[in-house]
Amino acid sequence: DRNAQEILAGPVEWVPVGPNARSGFGDLEDSPKLISLDWANVIDFDAWRGPVRNDTRKTLRVGRHSRPDLRKFPDTRENFVSVYGDDPSVDVDLLGCPSELRDLLHPVPRHWTLRPFGSMPVRDYLEQLDVFVYYHRSDWIEAFGYAVLEAMARGVPCVLPPSLAPSFG
Repeated sequence: DRNAQEILAGPVEWVPVGPNARSGFGDLEDSPKLISLDWANVIDFDAWRGPVRNDTRKTLRVGRHSRPDLRKFPDTRENFVSVYGDDPSVDVDLLGCPSELRDLLHPVPRHWTLRPFGSMPVRDYLEQLDVFVYYHRSDWIEAFGYAVLEAMARGVPCVLPPSLAPSFG
């Protein structure tokens, strides 16, 4: 805040990206001035809307995507399995996986696919999913959850942790 005031030569008002980001300011001893509205993320739903699914696949495909940051994923193998399951009749497909994720999940269940960040276009990836399940470390504060917005815009049903309720209901 001090740096922004110095650069802009005057008082600064901050605009949080969402309710979770806003609540993070409450813990600061000297919280900067916030405007009353959040700077809500936007997406062009018409551009993101996917084709109507006419999938003959017999296996449910669950997945999620994000930046390749371990904090954006569950923090233990046990937590991963509790969220995504280890039922071999369900395909788990994760996009945006950091390389360290293989070590965390060792052994990676055979029906799980770990894709590196940028290995395919997000729209194409989301089109292959039946359900988008987005959970992260319990100590991570997801400021908004743009990946969730992309999945919703593409028409993929989403399962989310309670921490994202302020953004998505």
